[in-house]
Amino acid sequence: MKRRTAIIALAVLLLPPGSAPAEGDPPVVEEVLGILRERGLIDEQKHAELVTRNRAWEEEHAGLLGRIELSGDMRLRYEGFWFDRDVTNSNRDNRHRGRYRLRLSGKAEINPAIDAFFRLSTGADPRSGNQTLGSRVDFDPDGIFVHRAYLDVHPFRNRLRKHGIERVSLQIGKTPNPFLWKRGRDVLLWDHDINPEGASLLVQAAPLEELTLFGRAGFFVIDENSRSQDPHVLGLQLGGELALPQHLEAGVRASWYSFRSLDPAFFTRDFAQGNLPNITGETTAADDGIRAGEVSAFLRYAGLDGWPVLVYGTYLRNFDGRDLLVPPGIGDEDQAYMFGIEVGDKERFALLGFGYYRMEANAWPGVFIDSNMTDGVTNRSALFLYGARRILPRTDLRFQLYRSDDIDSRVVPFASAVDAERIRLQTDLVVSF
Repeated sequence: MKRRTAIIALAVLLLPPGSAPAEGDPPVVEEVLGILRERGLIDEQKHAELVTRNRAWEEEHAGLLGRIELSGDMRLRYEGFWFDRDVTNSNRDNRHRGRYRLRLSGKAEINPAIDAFFRLSTGADPRSGNQTLGSRVDFDPDGIFVHRAYLDVHPFRNRLRKHGIERVSLQIGKTPNPFLWKRGRDVLLWDHDINPEGASLLVQAAPLEELTLFGRAGFFVIDENSRSQDPHVLGLQLGGELALPQHLEAGVRASWYSFRSLDPAFFTRDFAQGNLPNITGETTAADDGIRAGEVSAFLRYAGLDGWPVLVYGTYLRNFDGRDLLVPPGIGDEDQAYMFGIEVGDKERFALLGFGYYRMEANAWPGVFIDSNMTDGVTNRSALFLYGARRILPRTDLRFQLYRSDDIDSRVVPFASAVDAERIRLQTDLVVSF
């Protein structure tokens, strides 16, 4: 027995450093064990035992990098702007530019209870992964940034699913926004490129086959401050989706957001995005806050083959908005809403959508709103048209057209009045891998 064990150990030690099997060949250690079996040094039972032990060891000590699931996408964009004369009596020149966005995402299953995720992307702007062609002089290289890096903790997943609870997970780090859904254009409050930093809890259950309920909560730090309390936001959301007879599906959600410990630096950034100086009444207090509520709903009809119809809408109100004292006559400016309709399927024929967007000056912090619809500033409204068509496998052709204007032209000193009346066209070629 000792002689046989010594032979096996010697055979393994004599393997060339870095030995690796060619594609389709058995692992090197198993190949050696097979040779020992053929020469009668070990029998079938011992061979099977050693192969099993070797595979268990390799699985336990396998490098995690080899198990990362990678995915990504690249978008090429042409973008054009056509401006009209604004309230400052200026007429900006029309503009045209080319842009691209490259994203690489990864997922690693650490163990049955924890997954790790990351996303690398072009674009240093938190509201855009776009890189404009020619934005860096003399063809200097463009940067890659960490847009997501978080852990998803989901203990007892299989056990919970047996009781109709489809998901209970805690996400910690630089996470995806937990308060969005993929029903139409969900862009009234949050730009989809924003990835908040903190922790969120996501719960989803299906008490009935036709009914899905969900709850989401998040606590995110806006700006870490070593000398006072950190500006932060707490968000809570409840909702559900219901499959109805006659090919109908409906959904509704309600959200509550509480921004706290907002400092003058935060309001200065918001002022540049169209918010009025007294968005909450007292902008100089270190513990200023914003409380806002949102309600969204959708109805989808799938009775026409290849041409489903989706109607959706969102309403938002900032409960801490205050009247602006100067200039007189400006109200709370604390509400926003949008609605739209989509028809079609990009994979079958084409998808087309049309809607209306309105964001009053103090309805929501301007630093977080969509950067495309109204150039990322408040006190504007917009009509929008969009479409998509899958032209090749994993290759989409898309377009977005926005026609925007300011809501109240009396708010002349603020960013929202400048170049407000314009048409913005985006045409995209998007490939995923």
